[in-house]
Amino acid sequence: MIFQYNPLDINFNSHGGSIKSGETLNIFASSNAKECFLILRNDKSGKKAVYPMQKVGGLFSVTLQGLQVGLYFYYFLVDGELFGRDEFLLASRYESENLLQKYQLTVYKRTFKTPNWLKGGVIYQIFPDRFNRSKKANVKLKENMRVWGETPLWKPNEQGKILNNDFFGGNFKGIEEKLSYLKSLNVTAIYLNPVSESYSNHRYDTSDYLKFDSLLGTDKEFSSLVKSAEKLGIKIIFDGVYNHTGDDSVYFNKYGNYPELGAYQSEKSKYHSWYTFQKFPNLYTSWWGINVLPTINKNATDFEDFITEKVMPRYFDFGVSGVRLDVVDELPSNFVKKIRKSVKKSNKDAVIIGEVWEDASNKIAYSRRCEYFWGDELDSVMNYPLKTAIIDYLLTGKVNLLKQTVLEQIHNYPPCVLNSLMNILGTHDTPRILSVLSGAKIPDDRDVLSTFKLTPFEREIGKSRLKQALAFIFTIYGVPSVYYGDEIGFEGGKDPFNRACMNFNDGDKDILKLVKKLSKIRRENDLFIDGKVEILHAENGVFAFKRTKGSSEIVVAINAGNYAFSVKAENYIDLISGKTQKSYDLDKNSYLILKRRTHEHK
Repeated sequence: MIFQYNPLDINFNSHGGSIKSGETLNIFASSNAKECFLILRNDKSGKKAVYPMQKVGGLFSVTLQGLQVGLYFYYFLVDGELFGRDEFLLASRYESENLLQKYQLTVYKRTFKTPNWLKGGVIYQIFPDRFNRSKKANVKLKENMRVWGETPLWKPNEQGKILNNDFFGGNFKGIEEKLSYLKSLNVTAIYLNPVSESYSNHRYDTSDYLKFDSLLGTDKEFSSLVKSAEKLGIKIIFDGVYNHTGDDSVYFNKYGNYPELGAYQSEKSKYHSWYTFQKFPNLYTSWWGINVLPTINKNATDFEDFITEKVMPRYFDFGVSGVRLDVVDELPSNFVKKIRKSVKKSNKDAVIIGEVWEDASNKIAYSRRCEYFWGDELDSVMNYPLKTAIIDYLLTGKVNLLKQTVLEQIHNYPPCVLNSLMNILGTHDTPRILSVLSGAKIPDDRDVLSTFKLTPFEREIGKSRLKQALAFIFTIYGVPSVYYGDEIGFEGGKDPFNRACMNFNDGDKDILKLVKKLSKIRRENDLFIDGKVEILHAENGVFAFKRTKGSSEIVVAINAGNYAFSVKAENYIDLISGKTQKSYDLDKNSYLILKRRTHEHK
């Protein structure tokens, strides 16, 4: 039997993926079968609907109307045989329903939209303590201050814990002094790791949500940073950590460092209900069992009110343009919805980005299906699946995972989300991307890591692959995000060695030059805002795709294979070299970004 269906082809699917609630969806399938049914299941209710498909010649069709917001899965019953999807979304026959891979249909609110200012731009992530230390800042120095550029402390204390309590003194004023540098990279948004008062240098153990860490600077200095950045067309996104607090905080106050009565100190504390104690006071729920990070009770609606009514308005009063929600999959859905309402009330064009490591359109967390992109929660997520697929492709030369990931994201995510995805190669939670792409075995032992360096040969391999990775994330759907220092070839393993001090006077100028070039290409071509993405070639180590919008077209080809290729493209200009040729060489470990020539180029 012949049965063909491709949900990304408008000849088979009128929308090519997700739809708005109430929209009409026409589905077609090509087959020589006698009868065909589409079986659609509502994921939330579990209810199935069976739709007979009408046959005209060799084509079956069905029209779906009136679908409400939610997640749906569907497959086909063709002359009694089951057909679902393969890894690349093409129709595949299955022997049993237990093995059947179904097609996903995301139905989102008709009014759902994401901020346009983010699309087509460039995000730059800053770990505040390590980016730049200004001597002009009005700050209160902490103990354990280090000399800028020294290796971060990695040895555990006598109890075997790594305290993360050494500081290098990066501050708001230091970031502000480097805004012109970020502007030269065409950065349009800065994502700041946490800046609230905290015990540690990473500041994910919040002490006081309503105060900036004194080592970073004052309210006035943060306001100055936001305003100065805005003048250069750069917006600020802050990090919201609302799943847990620090134990050394106003709210928990385990060590009595704050005058207010904390949850650890007394069951009569107004914050006591924010936490879960199995045996008061020393046995309590903490994030991943890390007892310095007591977890917020999922039923603590007064905590949620505090965050949405006091914390969010405080930040947005400074003029920030977005929030990244730490471990958002551990926050109750209703809380995320309340955060969205609060954020959009303060700034309807603000962006809400979630930390999600999987496909965020269908993720199940703690036995519940997440509703991130139905229209009432997130605008975007950190794109870890794409990061994983890029690394796999460049290290192995195998295209399947990358092809699958790209196709699934185009299919599963609403277009407004797809064009807003935060495309990362490295973050504060992962080893430096250059080290990873070198293919070197990165030691797990921190003592060994403290002196670990790539060999010149490994570094050159990593650099070559990093260039390919950058070319990819700067041209695919979504928004590229550069972790500070990656643009000058920082090396490093797991934390704290991926959090070294920035050195603006050193680093790889070749990589920096490429980042500037790629960001300029993005700025000058609006098809990177919302242009269509189509895979052209994915085999033999070569991955090629094109972006189109109106009459504009850009083709990107990357070769992670073992053989060089010649690309015939007579009517295209190489945007990296500026050359126009009848054919272009795609050597091993290289890439091409070709733009179709218009009358202006001729």
